[in-house]
Amino acid sequence: KRAHLVTLCTTRFVERHVAITVFYDMLEYVVMTLESMKNWQTQETGNQAIILLNSILKTDFLVGLIVLRQISALLKPVSTRLQQRGIDLVAALAEIDDTVSILNAWREEAISAFHSLFCELTEKAEAIGVTLSCPRLAKRSVYRHNAMPGGDNDIIMDAEAYYRINVFIFMSSSRSNSEND
Repeated sequence: KRAHLVTLCTTRFVERHVAITVFYDMLEYVVMTLESMKNWQTQETGNQAIILLNSILKTDFLVGLIVLRQISALLKPVSTRLQQRGIDLVAALAEIDDTVSILNAWREEAISAFHSLFCELTEKAEAIGVTLSCPRLAKRSVYRHNAMPGGDNDIIMDAEAYYRINVFIFMSSSRSNSEND
């Protein structure tokens, strides 16, 4: 559908959503382009392509991208309304409240809400040759409490459960908490 990526705008949130969505949709082409660029004669370009490719092909990046796409899609209508001239403040506040309630519902129903995203991501990852996996976890952490589905004793966890707990719930609740402030 598109031939070019969209630049990530630093000031307009609506354009950020478009840039994230286009990047996710064109991810296979981005990976193919970086694969070809890493063999270019220019060493600096090849090195930069390798660095970008290694980052993009990590499960952490892919999960963060799809969760960010989902949350920004939810926030796009509110952002669009808030950028309009002559907005109705009461209607805008009601829409913000609806958005916060949706984020809270995602948090409460995190298993089903994240499962559909993870299934979509699994297909996308297979298309670019990535196996979604859980990072290595320490059984006992001195400096940080690890979020485990069955407590600290249950170290065996699949990637979906790990990223649901440590990325999806965290991002949906942090957005919800910042909206309440």
